[in-house]
Amino acid sequence: MKQQKPEADPVRDRGGPSNGNLQPTTDKILQICPRFRILVIGKTGVGKSTLINRAFGVTAAVSAHYRPGEANIETELTSPENTLFVLHDSKGFEPGEDTNYEAAKRFILSRRSGALKDRLHAVWYVSF
Repeated sequence: MKQQKPEADPVRDRGGPSNGNLQPTTDKILQICPRFRILVIGKTGVGKSTLINRAFGVTAAVSAHYRPGEANIETELTSPENTLFVLHDSKGFEPGEDTNYEAAKRFILSRRSGALKDRLHAVWYVSF
C-alpha cells in the first residue's frame, strides 16, 4: 500500500517559495524605505481626519465635521504604535475654490524627489 504524504499546512510551513508558499517581503521593503508616506485628500467633510485617526491610531488629525478643517498638509502624522506610516492630512476641496487643491498639488510635486523615506508614496482619495 502506498503511503500518503501529509498535507502541507500553509500556516505552520514556513518554507521558501519552492514549496508554493508566499513569503512576506515587508522586511526587504522596509530596508529600502523605512517610512511609507501617504497624503489623504478629498472634499470637505468626507472624513479624512477621522480616517487618519481611526485607521492609523493617530490623535493629532483634527476632525472639523462638515466644515473646512485646519489641517496643515506639511505636518507629519504618525501613530505611536507604528511609526512606519507617515500621514499628511490636507484641507478639503471646495467647489470653485482652488487654494487647497493647489496646495496639495505643490505638496505632491515637492515630494517626488529626495530621500526615499521623505518622498510621497501614495495618495488616498476619500469620498462619500
